[in-house]
Amino acid sequence: MAGTFIDFLKIQKNISRILSNKYPAMFLIFLLLVTLNTLLVLKFPGISNADVRPQIVLICLAGFYYGPVYGFLTGFIGNMCSDMLIGHGFEYLSSWSVGNGLMGMIMGFSRQRSVLKLHKISQLLELTLFLIFANVAFVTYSSIIYNLNHGSLTLDANLKYYFLPVLNSNILASLLLFPLFLLLLGRLKINFPIKIALSNFYMIAFFLQVAWFVNKTTFDVSGFIFNSNMDIGEGNLIVEAFNVWSMMLILFLLTSFFISIFISEKITRPIVELDRNVHELLQSDIQSPDSFDKLTRRDDEVGLLSYTIRLLSEKLWDSQARFINDFTKRMTFISTEDTITDIYEVGLVSIFGKKFDFSNYEVRGAAGHADISHIEAIEMLIKLADLEELAYTYDASKMNSLFHDVIKDEAILSDVQLQYLAVAVDLGLVFKGKIRFLDMHSSLTRDFAYHLLFKTTLFVNNKKKFIGYVTEPDIISRLEEKWNSAGMVPNPDIEKVMNDLIRKKIISGYHIKMAEEVANFDHHLKITYTHDNFKHVKQLVGLIISENIQAKINIEKKHSTFIYYTEWDITENLSIEPINDKIFLASRVESDIVFEFASPDKKDHFRAVTNNFAKKEYNRSKNILFQSWYEPLINSDVPLNSYNRINEITIQHGSYTILTFVAEETLTKALNNLSEFYEKSMIRSRSVWVNDDFYLYLKRDWKER
Repeated sequence: MAGTFIDFLKIQKNISRILSNKYPAMFLIFLLLVTLNTLLVLKFPGISNADVRPQIVLICLAGFYYGPVYGFLTGFIGNMCSDMLIGHGFEYLSSWSVGNGLMGMIMGFSRQRSVLKLHKISQLLELTLFLIFANVAFVTYSSIIYNLNHGSLTLDANLKYYFLPVLNSNILASLLLFPLFLLLLGRLKINFPIKIALSNFYMIAFFLQVAWFVNKTTFDVSGFIFNSNMDIGEGNLIVEAFNVWSMMLILFLLTSFFISIFISEKITRPIVELDRNVHELLQSDIQSPDSFDKLTRRDDEVGLLSYTIRLLSEKLWDSQARFINDFTKRMTFISTEDTITDIYEVGLVSIFGKKFDFSNYEVRGAAGHADISHIEAIEMLIKLADLEELAYTYDASKMNSLFHDVIKDEAILSDVQLQYLAVAVDLGLVFKGKIRFLDMHSSLTRDFAYHLLFKTTLFVNNKKKFIGYVTEPDIISRLEEKWNSAGMVPNPDIEKVMNDLIRKKIISGYHIKMAEEVANFDHHLKITYTHDNFKHVKQLVGLIISENIQAKINIEKKHSTFIYYTEWDITENLSIEPINDKIFLASRVESDIVFEFASPDKKDHFRAVTNNFAKKEYNRSKNILFQSWYEPLINSDVPLNSYNRINEITIQHGSYTILTFVAEETLTKALNNLSEFYEKSMIRSRSVWVNDDFYLYLKRDWKER
């Protein structure tokens, strides 16, 4: 089925390409018209000498496509040449030849010529009425002139056996064949209303045709096909029956459009409205979820489907809105005067760390001011992502399979552009559904630019490792999955060295992490919160959500060893070793829960909330989260009000990252001792800011030991 559809699209494109070249197309139409007029001779039986000419639709087609002048020339010259080949000479030049030209000329004045794709039933109805009017004008003029010159029949006989049969047969041929040509040439948009209109239209024609043959069981078609010498009286009866049947069919065909409009309005209107809302959603309208409100109130299947789509769209736009907010805050140097192409380029540089080379690129060139198109934006993305060679591996069959149901007929893309687009879709850099509703050659829009940057950020992850946003519905399950994963790999050699440094009173504790798990969050928006119990973390995330605090979240598993005082509670997962009668050497597997907040004020809000609900206090009872600590470790990479500056020493030792916190007074001593053991490793120190509880812990340990 997919292959048949692709073949049909190819036929449409080839025919459209031929028709776009006016003079060769006119020649082909003219040649086909003359050939059919000469070879396909179907005459009405009885006293009439009139022909049935379904090929008359070609004249209508020429006028509709190329305008009144070319429509007239096609009808006039085509009929004149046909008459000469048949042997009539110029006998019908002033009547039927001019009449044929008149019909083509009238079709050239149709308002629907300017419509690239007919998509409304009313447009089909108007075009149908225009076809009828053009045929009436053609036959009326031609028959009057002909009968003035050659008339031998009475007015009544001429009307019954000449004028009406010719008019009705021409109208039927035009009405039944013209929509098929429009469909073949891609001038009809096959949406719900058009499908209903064409279905009703041809279904009525089919059943009335069947009714004709059932009723006229003795009908001898040889009178038409072979022009046999049947009895004139019998032939006249057939023509009279044809007049009644054809006028009834024309009336029913016209009525079918009104029936289709009624069905479309009353039955398919909610589906069309749903389709329009989804269209808006795929066009990146950030307010699009609100458009589903009316439909979600319905009690039928459309209402249920609308509700489901709205939920999905809200989730989609919530993620993209967060990205746009983060991006805007990072790119503070972007001004209102920058074009969307400028912003898109800056965004790609921030993601890939390199700029696209426009030196041999026609769109921007040296000036660098012109806007790029949607397909050119995708090309930039594929090249910067180092996926160009992958794109070239896509062959025609793979691309046909991918795009047969989404690429618009008029979207003419080169093979290379289709390859870039195919890779972008397959790797999730472009949502496939957007392609159907997007003009790939128009200038890059703001919404699509942000869509590309958002998808690219997810693909590259911008070197940030995070599990998700705290407000995502499934964030708890994803955090738990990461919490229960293998994570930290023990290293006894590192632990032995660092434990000796604690016993020698050089450091108070240390943490060992796998380097690959570090989140690399924005220092200005980041806070690290340490804990060893997932139940506490789950409640912490719930607390953050209830306080409307938005943040990215990641878990960095670590092995921690530190000084532990006798008055503290000893938890189940804590391994302890006495150092003296006051302190223990304690170790456990715990995690840094790392947050990147949407804004500095959210970061401050988080600190206030955790101080109130996630911290034990001596001699005071209050409602706090499960297993909250007396002296929790909360640290920031930048200064915070009421936080205290200490020093963080980081040792990059193979695939391990070793961290220890020291007071400023002990920094030099700690660095000197660590350098002796890790002289071949990278050792760095920097200032960090911690909460009062952890700061007092460091100061106490330094004094008491």
